[in-house]
Amino acid sequence: DGYSNSYHVNTQSELARIYNDMSVMENHHCAMTFAILRRKECALLDDLQPDVRRQMRKTIVSAILCTDMSNHFTLTHDFKKHPLQFDAGSEGDRLLLLKVLLHAADIGNAVRPFAVNDAMSKRVHREFQAQAEEEARLGLPVTFAVDSTNQKQCSQVELNFLDYVVMPLWERLGGGLPHPQALR
Repeated sequence: DGYSNSYHVNTQSELARIYNDMSVMENHHCAMTFAILRRKECALLDDLQPDVRRQMRKTIVSAILCTDMSNHFTLTHDFKKHPLQFDAGSEGDRLLLLKVLLHAADIGNAVRPFAVNDAMSKRVHREFQAQAEEEARLGLPVTFAVDSTNQKQCSQVELNFLDYVVMPLWERLGGGLPHPQALR
């Protein structure tokens, strides 16, 4: 919806109340994922045995919740300290890799071609600006103020995001991933 978890918590939105102020948008994404998977034309999990379906749900929820940016630095640290070799028989190794790959995709516009990254960055900056204006209007703490018309400020925001958020994770990803066959 273009608003951050902190916005939902600070405004005590319906979503924040439903998800008890915890990873509000990510919990919503989980709920929407499983609502879609209940549709007849999308029922990918229906033919699985109940125990396998429960495990799949647990794994999907865990991976989606890990896309909350409040988990970014812990996830990146855990991934960077993990040996390059992943144990295909280890549920923990497989889950770590799944979380990292989903989170990397979530922040991955920054590594896409410049035109894509530029367009997406401008959208995000407009969302940040709209949220900051709404927070100020409501007398709430402004989470992140950015003037989407200030090219210099937006460029610095992007450089910081690349340097301190994207690069540490993506550099490690580029250092080698296990071959998909090794994880079977």
